[in-house]
Amino acid sequence: MRTFSSNSSTRLQRNARQRIVRVAVALALALASCAGTGATAGVPETAAPRISLESFRTSDGVELPMRDWLPAEEPRAVILALHGFGDYSASFARPAEYWAEHGVATFAFDQRGFGGAPHTFQWAGVAAMSADARQAVHALRSTYPGIPLYLLGESMGGALAIATTTGPDPAEADGTVLVSPAVWEHDMLGTIERSALWVTNLTMPDLWLEPPRGLVIHPSDNVAMLRGLSRDSLVQKGARAGTTFGLMDLMDRAGEAVSRLTKPTLVLFGAHEEVLPPDAVSMLLGRLPAANVRVAVYPNGYHMLLRDLDGDVVSRDILTWVLDRGEALPSGDECKGPAAGSAPCRKGG
Repeated sequence: MRTFSSNSSTRLQRNARQRIVRVAVALALALASCAGTGATAGVPETAAPRISLESFRTSDGVELPMRDWLPAEEPRAVILALHGFGDYSASFARPAEYWAEHGVATFAFDQRGFGGAPHTFQWAGVAAMSADARQAVHALRSTYPGIPLYLLGESMGGALAIATTTGPDPAEADGTVLVSPAVWEHDMLGTIERSALWVTNLTMPDLWLEPPRGLVIHPSDNVAMLRGLSRDSLVQKGARAGTTFGLMDLMDRAGEAVSRLTKPTLVLFGAHEEVLPPDAVSMLLGRLPAANVRVAVYPNGYHMLLRDLDGDVVSRDILTWVLDRGEALPSGDECKGPAAGSAPCRKGG
């Protein structure tokens, strides 16, 4: 086992912020740049999960803010949407209003540690977050029996959707929609960077990280939307080191689990993806199973596909797939080729 002298350990800690920023903050703080862990895991269950008008009550009694967008009549399909890192449930308002107009109900809750949920800025852990998603799916399944139900995840939510549908107790969804899923394995980091991230989480989990000066990331071409996020008090503008480490753990697990996706899955990326490293996107596409998976890459798309200037194009594709998975995507941007990881599906392809 490698050991560090006191001087090298001090130097490593002193440079930890800079090292982590290079390899993790580009993703973890994408929203901020554009405009202790396990705090709740392991709490014993006390009651059945319940969805009310404005909240989702988990089995361990935590109240998570819930939003819904409902059609006028009984829904033709139901979507449970999982938001990205630093974001919260209101992020789905634009596509969800469109889907509701066409008969699809959308539900989204603020995940633990984000938005208006308890334990702000704390990382709840993959187990607790996945349990919340599974319980919400189960509650919606009970509320809308016999109606197709899909789990949609954006960015971090996409990684969580993968983890939630491939584990030993997978969510009861009929399919999964992955919008710019954040999958980035630890092996893609250098040895020094991995060590810095591990040491910082171990010794300084509350170290506050902010976007570094000079970091230029374009998560979307919708400048007005990005400015609105910068003024939204519920959008987190930074993160604790321990939370960043937790995000990396989630992305690592999702990367390992991608090949075990079995339910019908729609995977969507933008050709102008700048938040996720190109190697991470290529890795995910290359590991997707050939069966039951369709992939689209949007030539004008960025990371925040549903809120880009062309976000309505993406929303329409998702609506079409949810209502009839045999239909061609209206955009015509679906990848062609014998496998999801073939060249036309790679970034910019």
